[in-house]
Amino acid sequence: MTTLADSAQRLRSLRKTVDLSQAEFAKKIGISQRKMSRIETTQDLDRSTARLIAHLFSVSEKWLMSGDGEEPNWEKLANAAVRETLQNLASSPDYRSDGRPITSVPVPIFDAVPNMGGGNIVEQDEIITGQLPIPYNIYQSGFRRFDQTKLAAFCAEGDSMSPTISSGDYVVVTMDQQFRGDGIYLVQLYESLLIKRLQRQLDNTILLISDNQQYREQTVTEADENAFKVLGRLLWVSHMLSY
Repeated sequence: MTTLADSAQRLRSLRKTVDLSQAEFAKKIGISQRKMSRIETTQDLDRSTARLIAHLFSVSEKWLMSGDGEEPNWEKLANAAVRETLQNLASSPDYRSDGRPITSVPVPIFDAVPNMGGGNIVEQDEIITGQLPIPYNIYQSGFRRFDQTKLAAFCAEGDSMSPTISSGDYVVVTMDQQFRGDGIYLVQLYESLLIKRLQRQLDNTILLISDNQQYREQTVTEADENAFKVLGRLLWVSHMLSY
């Protein structure tokens, strides 16, 4: 039998996964913050509220109410929350959700998919599909020393760099085509775009390493020189989003 503590914990887990405060979550589902606080602490979740939450976040009403039924896809919910935050920031770049002013730095999003291959970088003005707004505080702390005109964003696919980078994450790289020591890079190998951890060996070969240990390491030698190219170094991943 489910308890109040169990249902409250499920609701808190959902709210935190979609990265909303109690006030933001309450506003989204159309209830008062006071009621939201009560159903996370002392009040049973009523069926009409559970049905609304289930509809808005595509989760099981049965799971919300009792813990039975299909558990939410937590990764999908988290990725959707990041995308919504970025979209909200892009459409209203002057203010945070709590009303405090914010300034963002736009980074062009390229229509190319790293990790799974699927394209080469061509002329910049032909493949930019939008702008990724990077909050100024993040830009100041992590990007300021890099040339802003060489920053580029991509939407990654695949699981080869999991858990560091998840499928659907946006990544920002500096497209200076320089190897700056061991780290994570965007590279071109033959016709594929990849995001890999690069490690130079004593014999001057380079290891292409996946953080997901189910994938084997690859070695790039001098014979691969014409097929392999460093495009840029990873600076930021969207699940690191912090405002």
